[in-house]
Amino acid sequence: RQVYMREKLMTEEDFRKNKEQLDMLMCQGRYNEAKVLCDLLISATDNCEGNALLEPHKNIRLELAQIYASIVIETNNKASINNALQKLEQAGNDAYSVFLKARIFWMQQKHFAALTLLENYFVVEIKDDKVEFGADSPYWQLNAGTKELVLNLLAHGYKFYGNLYVANALCLESFNVAEFFPTKVFEYCNYLFDAHYLFMPREEYWQAHLKFDDLFKNVKKFKHKKYLHKKHKKIRLGYVSPDFRHH
Repeated sequence: RQVYMREKLMTEEDFRKNKEQLDMLMCQGRYNEAKVLCDLLISATDNCEGNALLEPHKNIRLELAQIYASIVIETNNKASINNALQKLEQAGNDAYSVFLKARIFWMQQKHFAALTLLENYFVVEIKDDKVEFGADSPYWQLNAGTKELVLNLLAHGYKFYGNLYVANALCLESFNVAEFFPTKVFEYCNYLFDAHYLFMPREEYWQAHLKFDDLFKNVKKFKHKKYLHKKHKKIRLGYVSPDFRHH
């Protein structure tokens, strides 16, 4: 299994080593370097001759195109949007690629195109202010992390077009499928914040807030040592912004 890389052959093992380097660069926030390396590896697959681009190498190209698009999204690099879309198109389609395309459309403020793409590909139906996916929807084949991303973007789409009850239900479902604690907190914050724009019985609001409190029940509470603050003559106030995304 070999991918022709200009004047020499790159094996899948070589690719995996480069993939480890890519992951390390992205974890360190060195996105420009990761993007350059990703471009180089994509060029290597582009230079394949004849039947050299076997099925495993097609998968490599798809994975690289998705990494490249993810970097463009993460860095909000609008100058590279068209390159990212082109690489995704050339590499082939799968559910995660469709999500990335929709996410890029959203970056371009093509909100209707993003929502329509997700609705059509994932066979979305709305019933009783809730989203349902068709039995043959690719959604059911996704891992939990990608499901959460798709639900989150759908929620943004419906919220943008004023369908707040559907958007709120999607936020709650995003919370339910999220695997990791920080992501679950993020999704529940979206649900709880958006719930204030809905007409809900007071008891539902109360229970929703109690559930948020339950998320942190095992977190040790901070205790002030009063004697350390006697030197402060003025009352010191703290402010928590309701905009948890940008503040």
